[in-house]
Amino acid sequence: MQFINTSKELFYGDRYFKEHVMAEDFEYRAHKRELSPFFAERGFKVSMMYNDYYSRLSGIVSDRYLSMDLYYMYILPSLNRRDMQKAYADKNAYSKLFDDVPQPVTIVRNRNGFFFDDQDNPLSIQDALMKSLNQADCIIKPTVETGDGVGVERFDSTTIERIKEQFVAYRCDFIVQKFLVQHPEMARLNPSSLNSMRLMTYRSNDGTIHFLSGKTFLRVGGKGSCKDNVSAGGGMMHVDDDGSVRDRVVRYKSMRLSSLKSEFGIDHFKVPNFDGAIEMVMQLHRRIWYCDLLGWDVAIREDGMPTFVEMNVVPACESIQQGSGPLFENILLDEVVNRVSCVKKSTAMFSINRFRPGFDYLLQIGGEEVHVN
Repeated sequence: MQFINTSKELFYGDRYFKEHVMAEDFEYRAHKRELSPFFAERGFKVSMMYNDYYSRLSGIVSDRYLSMDLYYMYILPSLNRRDMQKAYADKNAYSKLFDDVPQPVTIVRNRNGFFFDDQDNPLSIQDALMKSLNQADCIIKPTVETGDGVGVERFDSTTIERIKEQFVAYRCDFIVQKFLVQHPEMARLNPSSLNSMRLMTYRSNDGTIHFLSGKTFLRVGGKGSCKDNVSAGGGMMHVDDDGSVRDRVVRYKSMRLSSLKSEFGIDHFKVPNFDGAIEMVMQLHRRIWYCDLLGWDVAIREDGMPTFVEMNVVPACESIQQGSGPLFENILLDEVVNRVSCVKKSTAMFSINRFRPGFDYLLQIGGEEVHVN
């Protein structure tokens, strides 16, 4: 049988799965040659290896788990326009795109080497340094081409010299924000990290925005960590549509499952104001015209208000499938596969202007010139 996805794509997809997703003690060969009947009928070669792996973690057996090549090489490119993604992915744009929803408080931001305050008023470097001084409980993070918590660090604002070092290290395109004071219930899971949820929304062919029911997971940071990423030592749990969290904790690249009771001493946990979080992301997706599949990171503020943290224009399918089963199911999956099948793949040759971060600009910091290479 001739499949739409090629042997080369299968190879790259399986290699990505083995290197970045799969636990080392998982025997992937057992079901590798078995094919998903669902996808085979629709022209795609997808190994039941994915069901074998994901179902052991999620507890949901299905032939509809997405392989890495199908998702990243076919589904995402057909749903989200790559030429528009980078602008949407800039975390420094959130204050403009979503200016009417709660977000963490910004101290300073750097766009393309220039500093701004929380109202987007331009700042001199000296002003940015002084504004950042003695700001307790802050993080600093890059704002473009980031993910999985890479580059997110506690911000040390004790001295001007220390702030200078951090500004130079991040070069350009970064943001300094206050820690969000989260709801006491959310803090029970791990007080050192902002414990957030990943919610998924999808725009169908008729323009309707769908909340992907049953595909939300809660991420909890590792003890003492400021990051909630599963890959940074934390765990994740499936969230039902009423906000109830299932007593099944999944960890990054591990077949070991644990429970709320054993990990956190909690018998039952429910996310406060989960309905409000769903309503918020549904409204926000209507503003993003060029991406039909989005992942939303949402925290719950101290007063119970859902708070926007981050939008993911290239949302991973791996964590969702580990914790909550196949990303798409039933009618929506049929529509998505049909959309993919109608897209003609093409390869275009074009040049890209690539600049070094910071454009070798001179940082005039406190009367000193610090050359950024």
